[in-house]
Amino acid sequence: LGDITIRVGPLVRRLADVLQAAGQEAGWAAQDLFTALIVPALISMSEVRTKAFGIVLAAMKLLWSPSDWPDADAVRAAALTELVSKHFLDGRDVLTGVWLVTKLQLKCFSSFDDFFELMCDRIQALRLFCSQASRSEQIDVVER
Repeated sequence: LGDITIRVGPLVRRLADVLQAAGQEAGWAAQDLFTALIVPALISMSEVRTKAFGIVLAAMKLLWSPSDWPDADAVRAAALTELVSKHFLDGRDVLTGVWLVTKLQLKCFSSFDDFFELMCDRIQALRLFCSQASRSEQIDVVER
């Protein structure tokens, strides 16, 4: 895996640069780039999982900045929440969905109990959630 990572790393960085430049040229905020281009591309690629899915996912993670989230535009945030809820929280792509929900601060669940139900049997998803969660939320997860 290390050898492939070394060869793919420059491609991921270049794709992130191209996406960011294209977004800036179009006058898009980072949230527009995620909502209109990156997440829809991941949805298309998720049906037949290839290395391209992983490359786009890695580029998206490079483009993520905590200062951009949560999205202040309620309409755009609702559109992204709907995309993520419909396509990445179905079991097969839960880890991608949890990353999107936690990092982009999306409101995909009516309660923490519903979110926990999705993550509880997936240690990587729990780790990802806990890395972004408040101390009280971390304690809640451990006590469950």
